[in-house]
Amino acid sequence: MTSRAYSRTRPPSRMALDAKSLLDRFPNIDRTEVDSLITLYPKLTIVDMAFITSDEELCNKIELLCLHRTSRAHASMIPLFIFCLILVLLITGAAIHNAGVDFWE
Repeated sequence: MTSRAYSRTRPPSRMALDAKSLLDRFPNIDRTEVDSLITLYPKLTIVDMAFITSDEELCNKIELLCLHRTSRAHASMIPLFIFCLILVLLITGAAIHNAGVDFWE
């Protein structure tokens, strides 16, 4: 059994080229383009990801994108946390009031 070595590699897909063009301009892209990049990147094939990550500059931009995405996710959790905290305080206050506990005596 012999193996064949091909000198020509498969060209990058259209999705890979789209992701590369967005990453080339990152972080100077608008929010819709960031969202597009976030949804596009996981759909790439392993060969296309290798094409993008083989470029050191693009690799650094992917790292920035991950940091940007994480910070956005943490920022969107703050209102949920505050809502849950208020809800817990209201339920605790109602339970104490219904139990007839008077803290002011």
